[in-house]
Amino acid sequence: MLTPYRQCRVDYFPFVDDFTARKGEEAVNREALLEVLTDFLKANNLKVDWEGVESAPNEALVNALAMMSPYGAPEKQAMLEAPDLKTRAEILIAVTEMDLAKNAPAATRRCSDCPRVVGFRCVARRIVLRRHPDKIPSLIVRVAGARP
Repeated sequence: MLTPYRQCRVDYFPFVDDFTARKGEEAVNREALLEVLTDFLKANNLKVDWEGVESAPNEALVNALAMMSPYGAPEKQAMLEAPDLKTRAEILIAVTEMDLAKNAPAATRRCSDCPRVVGFRCVARRIVLRRHPDKIPSLIVRVAGARP
């Protein structure tokens, strides 16, 4: 049937798990998420209701932090397009670590993968991104300013 409107045949089956509450929560590295949240709060002189954070399920915590994060459209789009909760949390952690490394004074730049002080960006995180490109979208490599 011909109309002046676009007509599409779509298949939403690949997204059927989006309707399963709390799916993939057990795969989220909650300790790493809370560690980077603590570092972000300290760096920006912010406070949080730790009782609420500790009692929040992983799904609610990851999604709320992703929505409230101060990052730009490319970073938020990467989190939005994450295929699962674990990947969304990994992107959030990576983007936050890169932001902290970029905005920290040169003498104190560190990340969880690299205990030594480094220059503009964390060399260890860039290596992790190269070593596991399937785990963190290539968009994050461009956000970090690293060469894929």
